Amino acid sequence: MSSYISSNVSHILDQIPQQSSAFVFGSGTIVASIVLIALSHFWISGSTKHVLRHTPFFGHLAFFTARHDFMDTTLKIAQQKLRKQNKDPQRGGIYDFHTVGHTVNVLHGETGRKLFFGDKNLSLYQGYLFLRGGFPTTSKLGEKIELDNSKLKERLLYFIRREYLTDVLPTIVSEITGELSKWGKTGEMDPYQRVYEFVFKLTCRLLVCTEFADNDKLRDHVRGLYWTIEDSANSFTNLVPWLRTRQKRAAAKATEELADIITNVINERKKTGRRENDPMQYQIDLGDRDADIIQYTFKILFAGSVNTAAIAAWALVYLSTHADQNKAVMEELQKAAHNTGMTGSLVEQLTHVPLDTWESEMPVLELVIKETIRLVFAIIALRRNINDPVMADGVKIAQGDFLAYFIHDIHLNPEIYPDPETWNPNRWVDNDSEKKTTYPFLGWGVARFPCTGMRMAKLEIKTIIALCIASYNFSSMDKSGELLRSDPEPDRNDWQRFMPLKPVRMGYERRA
Repeated sequence: MSSYISSNVSHILDQIPQQSSAFVFGSGTIVASIVLIALSHFWISGSTKHVLRHTPFFGHLAFFTARHDFMDTTLKIAQQKLRKQNKDPQRGGIYDFHTVGHTVNVLHGETGRKLFFGDKNLSLYQGYLFLRGGFPTTSKLGEKIELDNSKLKERLLYFIRREYLTDVLPTIVSEITGELSKWGKTGEMDPYQRVYEFVFKLTCRLLVCTEFADNDKLRDHVRGLYWTIEDSANSFTNLVPWLRTRQKRAAAKATEELADIITNVINERKKTGRRENDPMQYQIDLGDRDADIIQYTFKILFAGSVNTAAIAAWALVYLSTHADQNKAVMEELQKAAHNTGMTGSLVEQLTHVPLDTWESEMPVLELVIKETIRLVFAIIALRRNINDPVMADGVKIAQGDFLAYFIHDIHLNPEIYPDPETWNPNRWVDNDSEKKTTYPFLGWGVARFPCTGMRMAKLEIKTIIALCIASYNFSSMDKSGELLRSDPEPDRNDWQRFMPLKPVRMGYERRA
């Protein structure tokens, strides 16, 4: 299959010693030098020409070093080529690129979405492993990492049951109001860091274990270990997972330590007979192996907090710069609070709002979350074909091949969402183009790949936004303290934290 991506390698080749490929790959030092030369070149420029440049041995490194920019540029090239062929880019197609010894087939348009999200041969988890350079490993995780996540899904389905969510809703509200009580009457904060900290605590409380949630020092340490592991999945270590860099060694040590901490919690409960009403106890009572519980905990920590926190934080920032939407959310909350029949402050009344109201009777808040996901999360979804060959637009995708889909192919499509770079929750009301499109919104997964934890995540996000807005008036500022006159721009190459391109501070003042 032909690639639509231009190559220019002479400037790299000139810097590599002229030796045979057998000799080069027989020397770890020289291989590392090649990698460093290649990567240093890409780190010094973000221009389109450099984003598209192809390097020897490693292919298109920009997929790792500037993932959004690379995908955005290559997609536009593919769409332009379709137009020249008098074909409709909205219908879609396929193109490929090569990186780190793999061919990645990029699907786009409507036909691409249907295949990418609907084919039973495609593995989300195998694709994710490629994206981050592998799953953290230690002997305590067992002999084999579960690749289809079937047991994780089985356990999560138990924890998103109506009965469980009804039972933990007061805990969610209590945790959030408890954190807000520490903020004081006025102050200033980094909304992304502050919200993440108590989402991580909520994740530990609702989906992991009481020990992590109750012990601030232990939880902070666990969070630090998590980020040591996650930060190892950066551009460089993804490209050369076989090279034992300082970050890789630190991640391996953190993986062992985190597994030891989880093992110690399990063993202490079994030894003393102490019981807790939490997910870990549920797994112990079912007879799950320690390795299974450790795998579950790792996966929940890696999947259950960063995205949820980023959505909530970005929504709060957008609401602070859009007075009309802030007012609409407040009116919705006041109505929900009034319907409880309780007295007291708005926050006190909201603590009595039932699960059904949070889930089904807050359409304004629902659209705020949906629009935030559409605009901020420039995710490149990955799959791997793990079974029989798949045909895509006349192209054969063999077993083991990777596929990608750039979410902004649809989320920033001006034919579906006019003025797509503007945050506007009202766009979802009576959008005929969106209604006529296959899979127009991918924020919570679709077809064969829905987000198992969506119900819990939405509940957390809604309660965080609601209780924050009910408690404080917010204003967003730049790092110098000047009020933002426009919405901050997301750093779309940041696929780990989803931070803004420039620092954002948030001032707050308690409501009377």
